[in-house]
Amino acid sequence: MSGGVPGFVSVLNKFDPSSSGWRGLVTPLALVLGWAAATAAISFIFFQWINAARDRVTDTHVVLLSLEQALSAAKDAETGQRGYLITQKDSYLEPYREGLAVVSQRFQYLNELKSADAPQLARLKDAEAFWSAKSQEMNSTIEIVRTTGFDAARTAVETDNGKKYMDGLRKAVSEIADAENTVRAERREEVTSLTRRLLVFNLLTTLTGFAVLFYLLAGARETAAELQTEIHNRQSAEDLARERSEQALTVRVMNRELVHRTKNLISVVQAIVRHQGKGTPEVDRYVAGLSNRLVSLAGTLDILVREQWTAVKLEDLIQSQLAHFAEDISRRIVIAKGPPVSFTASEAQMLGLALHELGTNAAKYGALSNKDGRIDISWTEMPAEAGTTVALRWVETRGPRVESPERRGFGSRITESLVARAVSGTAAINYHPSGLEWVLTFDRNGASGHDETEEAME
Repeated sequence: MSGGVPGFVSVLNKFDPSSSGWRGLVTPLALVLGWAAATAAISFIFFQWINAARDRVTDTHVVLLSLEQALSAAKDAETGQRGYLITQKDSYLEPYREGLAVVSQRFQYLNELKSADAPQLARLKDAEAFWSAKSQEMNSTIEIVRTTGFDAARTAVETDNGKKYMDGLRKAVSEIADAENTVRAERREEVTSLTRRLLVFNLLTTLTGFAVLFYLLAGARETAAELQTEIHNRQSAEDLARERSEQALTVRVMNRELVHRTKNLISVVQAIVRHQGKGTPEVDRYVAGLSNRLVSLAGTLDILVREQWTAVKLEDLIQSQLAHFAEDISRRIVIAKGPPVSFTASEAQMLGLALHELGTNAAKYGALSNKDGRIDISWTEMPAEAGTTVALRWVETRGPRVESPERRGFGSRITESLVARAVSGTAAINYHPSGLEWVLTFDRNGASGHDETEEAME
């Protein structure tokens, strides 16, 4: 990358800034930069909201834990007092004193934590009042035992005042805990809602970024055409040949740089989504699927730019989408040699996603999930009325036993209806016990395919 940006800039410096070609390039580049800045800014705001809601969930957890510790310490103190009354042994006074100290510390901490919450602060004051009365009752009975004896203390205990104070303390603590649990449930729902909104926003901005990329590439081609016209009008045949060569280099450099920058933007979106999805299994699965599909689109984009945005060969597309299984190709993934078949940009994007989905599912659940499985990929061409009919087959064998899935998600839509619509054909999946079989059938008549990728994705 060290020479990529300087080389790109040096080529652009050869253009006349006042020319329409230059203006046609600056506008889409500004759109890309604006899209990236807006995505980062809005995602940062979402992070702030989500983190604030999570902090409030943590606060409620701390309050509940402190209440539990305070109530447990109060029981320990009461147990120590009862033990001393019965045995008159000073060893029982140690847990009694420790319990008093812990309860005092917990109430002081809770008052600081809930200082801005008037209803909870009022409930805390009620709980402290009951504890103060309970503490005085326990202190007075211990003092009576020390000075008068157990019989006199028993009279004070039999009034049941200590039990009333303890029951009041438990009720007050329970009311505080109920209020905190309600708040915690609301905050957790807030975190979930914000996280879902962020994921939807990131998905929409990613799709927008791809749309801007396609606009950039179209603008680059228009710029090249305008430059060619300008050169033809003002220079000799010899200069024209040299300018055409430089123009071709310019287009290649621009395309490489645009692809590189788009991949960087895809990586930023992937990082944002992965960071926000940590710790939530449902979100983790969503993030993994989204990231892998973005990588699949980027792989198809590499081939399109390399082929100068004209046509993509089927064999190149298969190799690109299964590149991460390189060590298995020819050993466990057998790609048969077939007749030459090419696809338009929109067809290649959707077929690339379908092949990626099939490979991912094979690694998770199918033939590539064990050491013995095998995948055979082949395609044949048969004469038809208006050209030829192509049948592309993906057949898995020797893998785990296959059963039809109970639920069909977005991946199933890609491998069936969406890819079939993109190539104006049909797609069928058979879940044989011995392995999955996927067949895509479509016609080729020499005409370029229609672009309905955006319509299909909707």
